[in-house]
Amino acid sequence: METEVLITPDHVMPRRCEVSPALLAQSPESVIITTRRGRAVPLSLAGYRLRMGGTYQIRVTGPVRDVRLIGFPRLLVQRQGDPRECTDDGVRYWCREFRVHRASLFSMITSLGIYPEELEIESTLLDGRKVSVCVPVVLELGFTWKIVLLLVLWAFVLSVSELVSTAVRDHRTELFESPVPWLRALVLALLYPVMTFVRRVHCLRKRAGELHQHFDTIWRLPERGAHDSAEQHGAGPTP
Repeated sequence: METEVLITPDHVMPRRCEVSPALLAQSPESVIITTRRGRAVPLSLAGYRLRMGGTYQIRVTGPVRDVRLIGFPRLLVQRQGDPRECTDDGVRYWCREFRVHRASLFSMITSLGIYPEELEIESTLLDGRKVSVCVPVVLELGFTWKIVLLLVLWAFVLSVSELVSTAVRDHRTELFESPVPWLRALVLALLYPVMTFVRRVHCLRKRAGELHQHFDTIWRLPERGAHDSAEQHGAGPTP
């Protein structure tokens, strides 16, 4: 079985430019998102999955002295308090809290209950340099029975409104007397939550594909460029 070699920043950097190792000596060791109590947030291929109405922490370890949240959807995310230095099980890290707002009723229905976004986090290193990283997140509303009933009610109201408008516009009063249109409206309303869930899964899979393509473009492109350059100079393809 053949395995694919992953191109890491250590392999890419020498190909892009000559940089003194002293300038690259310090960088954050890890950037993670946890709950307010320090529990790890579920991480999927589409990003960290954050619940609407929850409070979370950005934890940055390594030689840093400050952490800031500089890029985020301001209508959905709000910074909480000031960054602070903490220690957990002997591990020192800088922490920044933020809160995810609750969505409005109309927004719950029209946005499928999920919001694929990015958080831009800036860290100040001990030598004064600033580095930033974008972390993909998915702000999501739990698929509870209340949401399901809300979706059913919303779909039923829309179906009934369309039925009434059609009967009035075309002067078809028999539509009010026949049970078939009403049953059709009820069935469509019951299927609407299922359709919403399927569209939600499709949206998350599409988001995961976009992130994978973005990662592949950034970290694989230098390898492909070097491969094409070797072929142009007559080196031929490598086995």
